[in-house]
Amino acid sequence: MEVIQRYIMRRALLVTLLILTACSPGRRHTPGAAYRDPANRVLVDLGLDGVFGPPACYRKEGFGKSSILGFIGDDQCYRFKAPERIEGIWHDEFEGSLLLTPEERAKGVWIEGQRRRWLDWKIHAPGEACRWREGCDYRIVFIGRRTLVDGAYGHLGGSQELVLLDRLISIEPWPLAKPGPEGLRTAAFPR
Repeated sequence: MEVIQRYIMRRALLVTLLILTACSPGRRHTPGAAYRDPANRVLVDLGLDGVFGPPACYRKEGFGKSSILGFIGDDQCYRFKAPERIEGIWHDEFEGSLLLTPEERAKGVWIEGQRRRWLDWKIHAPGEACRWREGCDYRIVFIGRRTLVDGAYGHLGGSQELVLLDRLISIEPWPLAKPGPEGLRTAAFPR
């Protein structure tokens, strides 16, 4: 009798998991073609990423029983196009690093339907950290590389493209980023 109850419970759990999986919204992911390592490409495309070891682009680090997963770095993880000169507006905020054109920035940040490019620094970002709650904007020119394949990059996979800054040419505060009297931007974003 106990064996039958366990069998029924396992089947009920399996059916529940399948229903939840089928009803959950599809999440964007980074396709296998985006990864440098051919093994990662295959595992990701088969849906087996992280099943037989650490997830793609992570490795176990530590000693003995104490280990953590460490990221190998964007340049070692993903496939990139050839380096190019890139200009734009870098919007730096808490858990956000977007590269926008001046036209895109004038419309706002995190606009639905807007293409998102996550800017990641292979070198350390210059200057002090942005202290504004709304983020800071900088006019930036650099030599960098764009990912070869669109995916889910940056914080929580919120950007379709990853841009890796290899060499900074120039950076300066962008005029639209000046705060107003209450700390809010006023030039492009009136209340």
